Amino acid sequence: MKILLCRPAYTPIYKLIKSKTGLKFVFPPMGLLYVAASLEQDGHEVEVIDGEADDLTPEKMLQAVEKSKPDIVGAGATTVDFEYANALLKQVKEKLGIQTVIGGPHSTIMPTRVLEENPHIDFAVRGEGEITARELVKELAAGKNFSKVDGLSFRKGDKIVNNRERELIPDLDSLPRPARRLVDQKKYLFPVPYRGMELVTEIQTSRGCPQKCVFCYRMFGMKLRLRSVKSVVDEIEYCVKELGVKFISFADDTLTIVPKRLIEICDEIIARKIKVHWFGLSRADKLNEEIIKKMKSAGCVMMSIGVESGSQEILDSMKKGTTLEQCRESIRLLKKHGFVTRASFIMGLPGEDRRTLRKTIDFAKDLALDRAFFNIFTPYPGTPLFEMAERGEGGVQLLTHNWKDFTRSGNAVINLGDIDSEELMEWQKIAMMEFYARPRIIFNHLLEFIRGERAWYYYRPFFFGLKEFYKRKLRFWTRKSGAPSKKKSK
Repeated sequence: MKILLCRPAYTPIYKLIKSKTGLKFVFPPMGLLYVAASLEQDGHEVEVIDGEADDLTPEKMLQAVEKSKPDIVGAGATTVDFEYANALLKQVKEKLGIQTVIGGPHSTIMPTRVLEENPHIDFAVRGEGEITARELVKELAAGKNFSKVDGLSFRKGDKIVNNRERELIPDLDSLPRPARRLVDQKKYLFPVPYRGMELVTEIQTSRGCPQKCVFCYRMFGMKLRLRSVKSVVDEIEYCVKELGVKFISFADDTLTIVPKRLIEICDEIIARKIKVHWFGLSRADKLNEEIIKKMKSAGCVMMSIGVESGSQEILDSMKKGTTLEQCRESIRLLKKHGFVTRASFIMGLPGEDRRTLRKTIDFAKDLALDRAFFNIFTPYPGTPLFEMAERGEGGVQLLTHNWKDFTRSGNAVINLGDIDSEELMEWQKIAMMEFYARPRIIFNHLLEFIRGERAWYYYRPFFFGLKEFYKRKLRFWTRKSGAPSKKKSK
């Protein structure tokens, strides 16, 4: 059978500055490429269309699907980008009459609701999709006995059937490498520190996260499963030598979750003399000077820490398991050894008030950070905090179930005590303005731009912060000078 896997363009989610592909960074659609590789093992013809990398409008995406003439069209989606995948599948079903499949976190969490509300979707693949997709296609091609496919949800007459859960894949080394040859590697670029825009890919060395943060949805479960060091470094070497990749983003929830293993990966990269730069995510309690030095010698140039809050009481209530001092020290050590430092923060977590919001902003400014990402707390389906917000507990009131509103910036879907959604959005603007409109940050961003690191998406928080700063300054001086308001008189 011929299967077409699609990723619609997703940049509208974050209201990004419009730009050509060469001026924004794009990662390959790794989830689709993993599924594609598994389907190819059974001899199926698989094609991947990446609307984000190719700057395809919805109309052009549909034209590409029609031109491909597939038997099945599949897409994956989180809650945030579900509306884009759903809209594409609706057009595919209604205009082309092709079988449709949805995968990813959103349909994993609420398959019954997804299928009930969207009759144009034929199947929902829950959880890890590699094996479920293979078995589904096998049944579509032959007996159509969908009831025996674990991890599958489908429509049977007027009823929605949710088959039993599929067990997590125990041996990640058994999976084939993602089918990167199905996409154009030259379209995937990243603003590499001190290097400019270079070819990038993603590599996943583990699945699962054993941490207990209540704001996270664990698509791959809490049980940590690790690929072998050899498998990981073999893939790195393949990407560098065969595909010309210069930069790797590790897609693990926490790359440093087992420090000893990461050191082994670094040692193997060094032993094979693989020349590559890379980036990963870490917790503050999983970094020390030994591992930071080892990562540096193996090509790591940037790390991102999930700090979340500048209030220890908020961190404790969210079961983060880290301290403010650990955050401060890990970022200090990274900066000491020449890393570009990033951190993410969440504004509006349960228990927050204006005092803790101010603490978070001040803490971010006090850290040795090059970039900070301030996300408004959004209770995503599948997390303990989503259920809390639906019940109106903890001072959190969920305002909508319209999934297109569930973004991390530019919108808020909750009220938090006496802080309403509008004020939360204002706090996000203040955070970005105060962090980015500082001489050190402005100077560093200017140097990056001169070096050629010119991805508009990457600079969006910086531009937004500066815009807010000067807009507020202009408003202040306009009021002070007594200039007339632009509002029309009635």
